[in-house]
Amino acid sequence: MNFTPLKKLQNTDKLDLKGYYRNTFEAGWQMNSHHAHRYYEIMYALSGSFCIEIANKDENQIINQLEVHKNQLVIIDAGCYHKLLVPKDKECVILNLEFGKSNTAESASASEQNVQDFISIKWPLLLNSNSGWQKFFSRGANYSVVNDIVGLESLMLKMQNHLHQSKSNDILSIISTRFMLAEILLKIGDCIEDLHLSHGGIVHVRKAINFIKSNYTQDITVVDVAKKIGVNSAYLHRLFKGSKYKSILSTINTLRVEKCAHLLLNTDQTLDEIAVSCGWSSRQPLFYEFKRHMGMTPSEYRKLSVDKNISSRQAIHEDFSLNLS
Repeated sequence: MNFTPLKKLQNTDKLDLKGYYRNTFEAGWQMNSHHAHRYYEIMYALSGSFCIEIANKDENQIINQLEVHKNQLVIIDAGCYHKLLVPKDKECVILNLEFGKSNTAESASASEQNVQDFISIKWPLLLNSNSGWQKFFSRGANYSVVNDIVGLESLMLKMQNHLHQSKSNDILSIISTRFMLAEILLKIGDCIEDLHLSHGGIVHVRKAINFIKSNYTQDITVVDVAKKIGVNSAYLHRLFKGSKYKSILSTINTLRVEKCAHLLLNTDQTLDEIAVSCGWSSRQPLFYEFKRHMGMTPSEYRKLSVDKNISSRQAIHEDFSLNLS
């Protein structure tokens, strides 16, 4: 069997979903032998935990054993010999996706070929736009355990439900499947950025993010966030620094700027009122953070948006007048 590792895909190669399953494995269950696929495999722990035993086929020896816990996933490259084992104390539920190179039939018509080209995933585009996958390749390994920091569980379950309900030959279903696969692969790339975080560390980051999203309009500090999830603020700061979020304060300010932009467009509130609504004590920090993020002042942003709306309404009015005449 010939294997093509992910990093050796060509610029013309495209990817498709090849298979999937959601299975509950009993405590103590294990595969009889090591095996490898032509395709690329993602195994996500929905509940419980499992182990993946990595083997060197040529030397007939075990070279690694990976532990995968709830809300973690393992990426297994083509040609990587592996074996699934479930701990003896608890069952686990695994969601599995396999994807590989698209195979367009040689007999396909020109129109069918065009559709295939449009809705197939071009791997180099994903690779070049995502530093996480670049890190995966640079490590030289053909497997990796990754923490889910972006909510992959809901997206993968959504894809599974879609596949259960869709028809295999329906073009719209095929398009949706491929777009969802592309989104999943990009989000996995984001997760790869945090490979060095421990399982416990990623849990702390996720809890902190949830707290920040619910409270960023309040006058919260780094100490408040750390106290809420029960860890030292310096430790939490180190966890954030090693994650895609970079810092707690930047995460808070990014959310505040997004809300500020929304209020500038959709309300007549003053800058002082918007500052308070977004969690700042005055307009000074609002002004600084907004310009740093958006490249213009809040007043310039509001004026630019109003001017665009006026131009748009004027164009609609002129078209309407022309239609009447």
